[in-house]
Amino acid sequence: MRCQRLRVFILAAGKGTRLRPITNNIPKCLVSVNGIPMLERWLQIVEKENLDEVIVNTHYLAEQVREFIKDNHKENSRIKLIHEEQLLGTAGSVYQNRKWFRGYEGLIIHADNFYEGKLDYILEAHRTRPIGCMITMVTFKCNDSKACGLVDVDENGIVREFKEKDPSASGNVANAAIYAFSKEFIDWLDENGEGLVDMSVDVIPKLIGRIYTVPTNHRIVDIGTLERLQEVEWTRTQK
Repeated sequence: MRCQRLRVFILAAGKGTRLRPITNNIPKCLVSVNGIPMLERWLQIVEKENLDEVIVNTHYLAEQVREFIKDNHKENSRIKLIHEEQLLGTAGSVYQNRKWFRGYEGLIIHADNFYEGKLDYILEAHRTRPIGCMITMVTFKCNDSKACGLVDVDENGIVREFKEKDPSASGNVANAAIYAFSKEFIDWLDENGEGLVDMSVDVIPKLIGRIYTVPTNHRIVDIGTLERLQEVEWTRTQK
């Protein structure tokens, strides 16, 4: 049952250094897969939900992002851009904008993740999360454990261990970096958010036992490297 309005934060400010030379002249969020910029893919996905507003943070080559939104979504008043003069990191950006989420359900999404699914089941899972959990994290089965944040969950789907890109880690259940949250997480940020930078490094380890997980069977790929971008382009072309 939809009982709350939804606000979505698409993290899109990164420089995309691992995608050079592609990102020498284009921001990472506007890198295309099969001719569609990654930011556009996510906007199409989130706009299918009962969305109140979406914010997209900018930093590197921000003017290109502004022009893209102006040219393609000028009639959509629900899309807001926020500029970071200095990169705050994923957790730092959420902390800086935490008041914007008050009174709403929230979703955090990384623009450089190629995803072929929807978001409604994630929100439904979050609304039925176990008592005490303040975040719902999407997980997926990964092929390269060394390139992912690996998650170990208990019988209730609650995170009991997390290792971020640890060469010694084993397993294949990975963090998809899509998070749903409600008031409890914003309250936690109020008390603990100062100085946080990265969601995987600074937030998740502090909330072990308070993060619920929902697995997805939809394909999700971090296109943050040239190899993974080429893999997605190639497989999509072959379909």
